Amino acid sequence: MTTGTHTEDPAGDALAGLFDPAVAAALRTAFGDRLRQPYMRWQRGGYSGAVLARVLYTRPDGGDDHLIVKVLPTAEEAGEPDRHNRARASAPDFADRHMVLQPFLPLDLPDGRRIMFQSVEEDLSNTHTLDKIRTADLPEACAALVRLLLVDWNGADCRQVLRRPAPTVAEYLRDELRDALSPGRTAYTWADSRHLLSPDEDCVEMPDEPEPRLLPNPVTALRPDSVLGSATVDCLIGHTHGDLHQGNVLVPLRGGLSRADGRPALRLVDLSHYASDAPLSRDVVALVLSLCGDHLPSVEHGTRRGEAAEDLLELVLDPWREEPSGLLPQSLDASVRAVHRACHDILPPSHRESWHRHYLLSVLAGALVHLSYVRHGEWGRWWFFRLAARAAHAALRALRPDVRLPADPRRPPLICRFVPGAAHRQEPAEATPRPIHWLSTTGYGLLTAPGGLVGRQRETDAVRAFVAGSGPDTPAALVVRAVGGMGKSALVWNFLQTGLTEVQRREHSAFDVGVWWSFSDLGGEAGALVRSLAALGGPSSDSRTDSELSRALSVVQSRRCLLVFDALERQLSVYQHGEGPSRPGASGGSAGAGEEDTESGSGTGEGGLGLGIVDERVVALIQGVLSGGESRLLVNTRLVPSLLEKSRQVAHLDLGPLDTAESSLLSRRFGVSDDPVLATEIERLTGGHPLLTQIVCRALGSRLVTPSELATAVAHSGIPEQVTDEVAVTSAAVLEMVVTALSERERRTARVAASAADAWTTAEVHAMLRRLGDAAESTDTTEHTLSRLVGLGLMGRVTDSDGTARWSMHPVVKVALAREGDTGAVALAVLAELRAKGADVTPPRVRGLGDLRGPLEFFHALCDRADADPALHDAYDEAGSYYLRTLHTPLTFAIREHQERMTLLNRLWPHGMRSDSPLRTPQIRAGVHNAAALTYQWLGHNTRAAELLREALRTPGRGADPTAWSNLASVLLYTDALEEAGEAAVTAVRHALANAADTSVPLTYLALVLAQSGRPVEEVVRLRDRLGSAYPTQEWLALRDGDLALWAGEPERALRLGERSLALASTRRSGYTAPLIEAGRLTGQCLVELGLLDDALPLLEQALGRTRQFVLVQEELPIRIALARAYAPRDAQRALRLLAEGFDHRAEGEYRWFTAEAHATRGDILRDLGRTETAERHRARALALASRPTGWEYAPLLRRLNPSSLTDGERPLPAQVSALLGERT
Repeated sequence: MTTGTHTEDPAGDALAGLFDPAVAAALRTAFGDRLRQPYMRWQRGGYSGAVLARVLYTRPDGGDDHLIVKVLPTAEEAGEPDRHNRARASAPDFADRHMVLQPFLPLDLPDGRRIMFQSVEEDLSNTHTLDKIRTADLPEACAALVRLLLVDWNGADCRQVLRRPAPTVAEYLRDELRDALSPGRTAYTWADSRHLLSPDEDCVEMPDEPEPRLLPNPVTALRPDSVLGSATVDCLIGHTHGDLHQGNVLVPLRGGLSRADGRPALRLVDLSHYASDAPLSRDVVALVLSLCGDHLPSVEHGTRRGEAAEDLLELVLDPWREEPSGLLPQSLDASVRAVHRACHDILPPSHRESWHRHYLLSVLAGALVHLSYVRHGEWGRWWFFRLAARAAHAALRALRPDVRLPADPRRPPLICRFVPGAAHRQEPAEATPRPIHWLSTTGYGLLTAPGGLVGRQRETDAVRAFVAGSGPDTPAALVVRAVGGMGKSALVWNFLQTGLTEVQRREHSAFDVGVWWSFSDLGGEAGALVRSLAALGGPSSDSRTDSELSRALSVVQSRRCLLVFDALERQLSVYQHGEGPSRPGASGGSAGAGEEDTESGSGTGEGGLGLGIVDERVVALIQGVLSGGESRLLVNTRLVPSLLEKSRQVAHLDLGPLDTAESSLLSRRFGVSDDPVLATEIERLTGGHPLLTQIVCRALGSRLVTPSELATAVAHSGIPEQVTDEVAVTSAAVLEMVVTALSERERRTARVAASAADAWTTAEVHAMLRRLGDAAESTDTTEHTLSRLVGLGLMGRVTDSDGTARWSMHPVVKVALAREGDTGAVALAVLAELRAKGADVTPPRVRGLGDLRGPLEFFHALCDRADADPALHDAYDEAGSYYLRTLHTPLTFAIREHQERMTLLNRLWPHGMRSDSPLRTPQIRAGVHNAAALTYQWLGHNTRAAELLREALRTPGRGADPTAWSNLASVLLYTDALEEAGEAAVTAVRHALANAADTSVPLTYLALVLAQSGRPVEEVVRLRDRLGSAYPTQEWLALRDGDLALWAGEPERALRLGERSLALASTRRSGYTAPLIEAGRLTGQCLVELGLLDDALPLLEQALGRTRQFVLVQEELPIRIALARAYAPRDAQRALRLLAEGFDHRAEGEYRWFTAEAHATRGDILRDLGRTETAERHRARALALASRPTGWEYAPLLRRLNPSSLTDGERPLPAQVSALLGERT
């Protein structure tokens, strides 16, 4: 990864940040410009020295695939691609679900290395390796992995296979060790330096053991004539990964450990040691020892190392011992036990004894292999040797219970003991980095650009000097300070990933505990941090003073810890808007009268700025580092707590903007032209702010906007700064300092300008100032003041199409000015002026947001007034009423991104939609709930939409609203709640009849519900047509009638209706694209059903593209199904990807019938590919989904999958439907 101030891209491409020049050159030769580094960097190192990295491969059709490029370092690994292919061929269905693919042949390098390629369907930025997941999830993940290997891969038959003839222990161990104990290997040198390879040393004695005793020399067990090596052992054999450490297992970051079909969502990578007939205990032991190795540093440096080490030995060898002692990390203990419990439950009773015996031998072999890993350190490797000896002893007792040691009583045993720092003959010096035990929240995933961090060489050197320093002049803490988006987190995270390794090679500066803790992350609470640190300090005693905090402080003060606190400003009282006392761990209240607020208090602290830290536990940890010891603290923050501001033990590093050369390089990294005029414009617009520069460059690089469009958009709307609220929040404090230096007139003018949602003319700003009592004599005086603010960088001047000057303001400046006084008076003046000029009137024709600038401005002004003065109890009601009356209908048809509409609705719930609403008038509150429900529905959250609608219907006076009941039916008909959907539709019809309102919409929804469940719909449709249609458009009715015809098995009639709907929708020029999407979907579905695939593909592709612009999940999903069916005969993998992208991350209950159809389609495609086992699983899942709930099954799919499950004839209508029809006949 690039760090530095270089202004040219190394090697001329983005791959140079991932690979050495030889590898990058080979990849460029083979693939040209089709490989590139994605925005989210993903790189791993294998145990053997292999390098793995994720790249994006551009397919010939222009689409992108994720690839893992692996560089194999030695001739030993050169056969990995062949073994990988054999592993996939061993069980194709299993491989498709749980192994990476190998899409290209390997490349051989002149130096003997080999490059191989692997691919997965998932986005690797949404995955972790097993060792990186939350510790709370680790036991479940380990158990799922064991079941995956022993059951899913090997199956019931392979679990019964015993190797015949039974091997001797020596033969068994030679197969397990492979070449780990060959001359010249690290483990061989380690054993030889301790005389363990001597043929006469059958026994060892370890005086330092808790129970000193003779143990078999585990190394000599490889000799066929040794006491243990000559024994025979039964072993269960089957398919094995062969190198199953945690880094070789991919786990999804989101969505849980299981897929929708209940199978583990795990994938295996790097099958370099795959075998088809190896002991099944091989992978289980590799996983267990990987868990132990990762946790050894915390055991080694614990206060009760000896006892904890003994507990860990017993845990590996005898997991059924007593309950945990508390000396080991809870996640380690629980994970190892989960592995063994899974093995016990899976294996038949007749094989459990055999399993235990060869499990012990696999432990012996695996522990000897771990002697090769100098990263474990001296003590860690000694622990693994103890484990090997203890495993040999347990195996000897199990296999040769009649043998007693020593076999030759005349020869004294070899004495082995751990001597820290002792030199052993022929043992190489330890040159690898010292291992570090990490505690972390979610890692930082937003490095600045493809190819690595841009610039920041001076700052990176400062961080490196601080972390590596160990002398008396080295500060205890370094504070990296900047406004949001300036690159604080990227700088430090990049150093941890690329620069910390060198520090760890130096014994005097190496850390044994590392902490990355972001207070902006979910789960990043101070309490979780304290608990994680306390767990490293051993179990709690009975003493009342031995709290979690005291044990955490003991770790910080007794061990060398590197603590990184990211987003520390989230812990400041000023950031939490004065709510510090109510947060966990706060000091219990505001400072009392006459008391000075300290750093740990929750008041305003120094000078009333609110820079005190609200959680006393965070204060204690910081003070623990500052009080002395070997630990170091790195802080990323926007505001510096007074505790760190005034300490002499703290150094400070301020991040400024990127310079011109760095901004230009960053632009090129995102594919933006290096045109100097454009580069100057980008720097002018962003000021060298890295995050803003990224946003601009992403928009330009992706051709979302042209340079001229971008300049206009920035001037008028604040884009791209408005893309993220974080920019506004982080820069507010800095800008406040500038504002306070202004004159009174300049501040008043700035506050008025900040009240506008749009850019105002000089006359408009002047009129506002006059309402506030400003004595400005003329508009020239106001214009002079505005020009002064432009000169200070607080405002911008633009000229509209008719030549009128308008004054715009950066949204970050607006946030800063909102904290100034007179907010209420300004808001009232703004409202009065807006009403006077008719800004609250909706124009007759709305094509987009630009046509709603006036009404949107008025709505924001109403909300600003409500936010500013809680005493105005009716202010939110006025804003809510205005939204429903003026904005709801045009926004529904003009906005393409529904999340934007949700942002507006959120203004009416300042504390979140699940909190108590400030809306007091029931009718207004119910109306806003309805509007929010519609938005949630279109975003694909039917469950939440139904909750809001039910709540609206419970509002007094709203229970008879036919529209609300009809909306509820439209949401529920996609879910399992079909019966409730039918009831809601009937209720809507009755209320519509009672109020002489339109009945065609709820009757159509009722027909859709009945058709889903296999009930007759003709009478309902006749009633709808007889009553007439007053509301829905003809294209909507044609569309829904087409859906009914398609479900009834009449694709020709459905096609005619779809074409009619599409023709009608195409003639409308409202800008509302939903009808075009819906009609295109239905027409395409009918063409697929009729076998006209070439005609269907362009229609469906166009419809899917429109769903990306106009989010409409309920249409996107059936479009994906139809597209998959159309592509299946020519590109089955593309068809499967379409389905996976649409459904794998989505809860089944939100769209029950779509999910069932998707599983059925997957089954059909996989069956045609010959993958019958996987196909049948999908078809079974489709059948299960379609068969629920009882009485309301999804009949259209059941007719295809299992016709016998439906009773003869049509199902009767529900009683309330029959009653409704009877009343209207």
